[in-house]
Amino acid sequence: MPIYTRGGDGGETGLFGGGRVAKSHPRVAAYGEIDELNCALGVARAAVAKKSSLAPLDHALARAQAECFVIGALLATPPEKAGKLPAPFDRGLPPEAPKRLEAEIDAWEDDLSP
Repeated sequence: MPIYTRGGDGGETGLFGGGRVAKSHPRVAAYGEIDELNCALGVARAAVAKKSSLAPLDHALARAQAECFVIGALLATPPEKAGKLPAPFDRGLPPEAPKRLEAEIDAWEDDLSP
């Protein structure tokens, strides 16, 4: 599979399920930012992977990476095509995801020196 499309660059990009938007569209910027966050999480996981004492942190980072993929997929899909996404992308994030992340951050912060 080639990495080029031969479609030229008219300043637009295709979305999952069809449709095109300008490469400067906020949706494209948003899933680009999510992609970069996912990369940073991967670097963090590589740094803690060999430390068994940090296994809970690695587990939380792995879940955050999976959630980034879900968010990225939703951002790359026009709302009217969201039903075409496969599981787990079609469900989005669980409603408790933000509260769970905040609780984890609070617990990690408790271990930090002032």
